[in-house]
Amino acid sequence: MPAEEIERDLARHRPEWSPNSGRWQLVFERRVGAARSFDLAGYTTARTQALTILNTALRGADHSELFKVTEPIVPEPKDATRSKSCLRTLYSLLRDLAFLNSGTPELVRNTDIQAELKS
Repeated sequence: MPAEEIERDLARHRPEWSPNSGRWQLVFERRVGAARSFDLAGYTTARTQALTILNTALRGADHSELFKVTEPIVPEPKDATRSKSCLRTLYSLLRDLAFLNSGTPELVRNTDIQAELKS
């Protein structure tokens, strides 16, 4: 489905989402059903955790801090949902960093934090 159609659909079915609140992620996925039921709050939380992990890994000389940051994400044996969500989100951020470093910022999906990713 074209991105413009998904944008219009989300504007109708999820009006509480502002244009810069995370709909960009869904538009690139091109799946309207997934877009309508997307857990934006969960994604935002996972993205904050993933950014913390990236910042800690990049700026910290002592990796024990990285282990402290990731400890809450380690799943219980029966529920790996949180860690899977964080890994998917981390992948999304790393992909955006690759796009920025390769000179293709138009492919970045997390446009609302693009300035932070550049830094």
